[in-house]
Amino acid sequence: MGLVRKWLSRLIGKPLKIDDAFFGRLVSMGSYWEARRLFSPTGVEIELFIDAPGERQPPNAQQREFFAWVKHHYVEIMGNVPQVARPRYERWFRRSIDVPFEAEFMLTSFSIPAPMEGPAEWEMSFDSRTDPNHILVVELRGAEALVARMDG
Repeated sequence: MGLVRKWLSRLIGKPLKIDDAFFGRLVSMGSYWEARRLFSPTGVEIELFIDAPGERQPPNAQQREFFAWVKHHYVEIMGNVPQVARPRYERWFRRSIDVPFEAEFMLTSFSIPAPMEGPAEWEMSFDSRTDPNHILVVELRGAEALVARMDG
C-alpha cells in the first residue's frame, strides 16, 4: 500500500508537462497552460498563459492563430494600450511619465483565451523599468484596451 500512495502522490503532485511544436514546453496549471516563447516584435522571451480548451487539453490551432494575430497587430495594439495604462500608472504613483510608454514598460506576458465568439478578451502584463515591484496589467477586447490595473 505504501508504494501505491507514493506513486499517486508523485503523479498528483507533479504538473503535466508536454512539448508543443508551436508554443514549446507547456506546463499545465489545470485550467490553463504556462509557456515561454520569444516574441519577435519585442525581441524578448515572454510568458504565455494559454487557456486550456478543455481540462488539460493542449492549445489548438485557433490559439496559435491568436498568438500570430497579436504578433501581426502588435503595433496597433500598443497604440491603444497607453491610453488606459498611462493614466492608471500616473494615478497609482502620483507622478507623470515623461518618456514614451515603451521606454518605461516592457511586455512580460500575455494571455491567450480559449476560442470564443466575437473579439477575444485577454490581458497583457508589463514590468515597469523604474519600479520593478509593480506590474501593469491591461485588459483588452481584441485590439481595444479596456482597463489597466497595477499589481504588486
